[in-house]
Amino acid sequence: HYWLCRETEGVRAVNLHLFHADSRPWRERILFRDALRADPELAARYLTLKRELVCQHADELSVYTTAKWAFVEAVLAEGEQ
Repeated sequence: HYWLCRETEGVRAVNLHLFHADSRPWRERILFRDALRADPELAARYLTLKRELVCQHADELSVYTTAKWAFVEAVLAEGEQ
């Protein structure tokens, strides 16, 4: 997993994650993406969660990311069944 983050004048301008094709993290992200595409209600719930979290943790990216990860893990677990 490779990650690139660039800031311009203190503002994140680029946030790029690279994964080896068919690695576990890559498969997880594809599974999550496909789950959101297949279920508009699930996608709407995720959007609502992200909006709430960004309002609560706009200046704390790591807290925002950790908080939404529980949702992602639940979707991935459902996909494994």
